This record gives sequence, structure tokens and C-alpha cells, in this order.
Amino acid sequence: MLRLSTIFFASGFAGLIYESIWTSYLKLFLGHAAYAQTLVLGIFMGGMAVGAAVAARYSVRLRNPLLAYALIEIAIGVFALLFHPLFTTVTEGFYDLALARQWSGLPFVYAKWGMAALLILPQSILLGATFPVFTAAVTRTTKSAGRSIATLYFANSIGAPWACSLPVSC
Repeated sequence: MLRLSTIFFASGFAGLIYESIWTSYLKLFLGHAAYAQTLVLGIFMGGMAVGAAVAARYSVRLRNPLLAYALIEIAIGVFALLFHPLFTTVTEGFYDLALARQWSGLPFVYAKWGMAALLILPQSILLGATFPVFTAAVTRTTKSAGRSIATLYFANSIGAPWACSLPVSC
């Protein structure tokens, strides 16, 4: 159980790092740190809720939930590696299109916020799916499911404040 808790600690740690990095990028696109923090928090929490709801519904059907968890974490990692090139391509394309179509006012603002939300929504949904899938794997291998789930939740939650201790996050 200690190894699994350590893995989930790292997942919580990484999740807050992603959130911090997305905020740094999106403040460049949205024009203000407060706008970026608001959007990232809303999409992050909403996406995690959607991911958790969908994963909770289907995790009982998974034959190997630990493998599914690993694949979800790999997908999150791939998104993390591709975020910078995707961000630059999308934002440059957005501004080219906005200039060509002469967007201004509210349509421009709505499109910009929508594009920013779409840049982080898939990863947020995947991050939300990790807890139900991981707990499905753990509860199948242990007799004390309640204690195991509580331990995993604690490990994941405590990973986030550790991420805040880094100089580049929070």
C-alpha cells in the first residue's frame, strides 16, 4: 500500500504543477494573471469532476484498472510534453484568424476564453479520472477498502501542498 500511496502522492504533486504552469501560460494569452487563475481553477475543478464521474461509472467494468490508470497518467504526460508547442500553435493561429476576420469586442473575448479552456480541458478530465480508476485497482486487492481509499486520498491531497513549496509553482 505504501508504494501505491507514493505513486498517488506524485500524481497529486504533478497535478498542482500542471495547474500552475497552465496559469502561467494562459495569463500570457488572456492578458491578466487573475483571468488565467479564474479560468484554470474553473476548468481544472470542472474537468476533474467530469473525469471522476465518468471514470467512477466505468471503472467497475475495467478488467485491469491499474493498467488503465497507467495509461491515463501516460496520456496526461504526453499532453504535458505537447502543451508548449500546442499552446504556441493555437494562440498564433487564433490571433491570425482574429486579425483576418477583424474580431473585436465580446466575440473576440469569448473566443479567446473558449480557446484557452479547450487547451486545458482534456488534461483536467484525465486528471479527474485518476482517483476512481486507481481506487478501483486498490479496492480489488485489499480487504480494508475504506482505509485504503482514505489513505490514497490523503496521499494525493498532501502531494499538492508539497508542489507549492517549489519556487515555480502556486
